[in-house]
Amino acid sequence: MKQRYTHLGALLFLLIFALSCNKDAPVTEFYEGENFYYFSVEETSVLESFADQVALVVHYSNKEQSSGSASFSVDSDASTAVLDTDFTIVNTSSDLNFNADNGFSDTIYIQTIDNDEFTGGVLEITIGLENTQNGKAGFVGPANLRSSIKVLIQDDDCDTRNIAGDYVTATSGTSTDPCCPGVATVEGEVTITEISEGEYEIFDWSGGLYGFWYEGFGISPEFIAGGGLVGPLSVLCDDVSGELTEPFNTTTTITGKVDLASGVITYTWINGFDDTATVTLTPK
Repeated sequence: MKQRYTHLGALLFLLIFALSCNKDAPVTEFYEGENFYYFSVEETSVLESFADQVALVVHYSNKEQSSGSASFSVDSDASTAVLDTDFTIVNTSSDLNFNADNGFSDTIYIQTIDNDEFTGGVLEITIGLENTQNGKAGFVGPANLRSSIKVLIQDDDCDTRNIAGDYVTATSGTSTDPCCPGVATVEGEVTITEISEGEYEIFDWSGGLYGFWYEGFGISPEFIAGGGLVGPLSVLCDDVSGELTEPFNTTTTITGKVDLASGVITYTWINGFDDTATVTLTPK
């Protein structure tokens, strides 16, 4: 871990040095490039049974700060979800308008339809921009990024399991830090607490490895007991997932499965340093 902090310090020094060398550089206050329209995100996902409308925001970047307009359509060839069967368009028109009053942004609203038919996992909706006035669709560049958006409808008409409870753990993983070479294997116990339907917290998500590896860098028994290694878990059908910021400030992702019959959970986590482990949880 010390090596990680040293690298961070070096990067901060270089950043401060670079900024100080350019303190007299002119500041660009207005966008001066080609006008373009774009979705705020490239992809989003929603449960089939989601009761609220899904908002897909479109922005207009233009150097004149003038009004603009565009329209949208569903790409039926690229979509596996069927309009008016799996989802509806809430907007009464396909026209979008952009001006200073709405912050040069407009919104497409869709509503998923919970049709109680298991479709095998995920349906996709692709919606694209067209008929753009005084600007192109997508970020300037050959790929036209964000000229369309993909909406993933997660089908939840499937069996699942409440995973709240106490577990014994078997964890095996590797650290990229020089402190901890080789494969480490530890055993212990964790507790999973239900927060809401399908949403949980696990303590400790690392399966005991962070305390084993990094006690000398602040991951003490007191830190762990105080909730320092509590993380989120989501369960959809038999899929287990989670995302959190680990104690050394990198993003950690969790992906795995729960055996619906036995309740055994197996997942893999990986952090921003490429430390990784596989955790097996067996109900007590």
